Amino acid sequence: MERVTLEDVKEAREIIKEVALKTDLLENVRLSEKTGARVFYKCENLQRTGSFKLRGAYNKIAHLTEEEKECGVIASSAGNHAQGVAYAAQCYGVKAVIVMPTTTPLIKVERTKAYGAEVVLYGDVYDQACEKAYELAAKKGYTFIHPFDDLRVATGQGTIAMEVIQELPLVDYILVPIGGGGLATGVSTLAKLLNPKIKVIAVEPTGAACLKASLEAGEVTTVSKINTIADGTGWEYETEIEEICETCVTLRIVDRQKDATEPQTRVTLFQGVPKAAKMETVIQKTVELGVDAIVPVFTARTVVVEKGNFSKKLMRWQKIADEAVKQCKRGRIPRVEPQIDFAEM
Repeated sequence: MERVTLEDVKEAREIIKEVALKTDLLENVRLSEKTGARVFYKCENLQRTGSFKLRGAYNKIAHLTEEEKECGVIASSAGNHAQGVAYAAQCYGVKAVIVMPTTTPLIKVERTKAYGAEVVLYGDVYDQACEKAYELAAKKGYTFIHPFDDLRVATGQGTIAMEVIQELPLVDYILVPIGGGGLATGVSTLAKLLNPKIKVIAVEPTGAACLKASLEAGEVTTVSKINTIADGTGWEYETEIEEICETCVTLRIVDRQKDATEPQTRVTLFQGVPKAAKMETVIQKTVELGVDAIVPVFTARTVVVEKGNFSKKLMRWQKIADEAVKQCKRGRIPRVEPQIDFAEM
């Protein structure tokens, strides 16, 4: 396969209709009124695995030879691609191995396993997990399912544009978020094949404008620093849990753009409003580790339990850790002195 064609996308649509929803276009009335144009959302978050990734993964596996299916597939992902590949493989009765970084939230690991995939935890970041996936593919004969750099995958994603145009034939613009580029490749190619007048706009964060930099350079390139809350389009932060107690958790938020010798941000979080006696524990941990901030996090306990209370506690704190990263990305973690007055908070 050398390029995405109209026939390829039509074929993919027939293939994926067995598992992928034809998601509706929902109009945002307020935004339409504000802009003077009719604005619609293509709600791919309603797919069974939570995103459009299922389309490309299912189409890719459908085109494997029987020998390749017999050997199994492998992918590297810490999110939606992992679940898309796992579910697609399960539908075909194909063995799936997903390599995830060891920092992947436990809930994502469990969801991927729920679709029948074997999960291998390796490395601290995605790149290390990806290298391991390639290594296992070469060693055991698995077919590697790339999240975007594969025309079969991009063709599957292109079915989204076909559905958009079928439901809204006079569409003028299609805005597509871009990370790796698989979704944008499929959608833009199919849209132009059906109606060259349609304008497709790839949207990426200002703080992770890799496509813009590549277009300006005339070749695929990278940016020196990533800064965005849209982790699917390029976020370079992760957390390491350093201390856990009944009341608080202390995290080290790792900025992969920093030199290894540079100090990283440490944050102590406490859940809800602990009693005064337990406040001392929070303060003690704060002083001992020299953290930069103390943040209250209000979050419900998870009800998913794997093996008793210990797993439940870890999953609860992992949820708090995820929330900490979100707060950090949004610049909401204040830099305060360790001896903070909790009463004022």
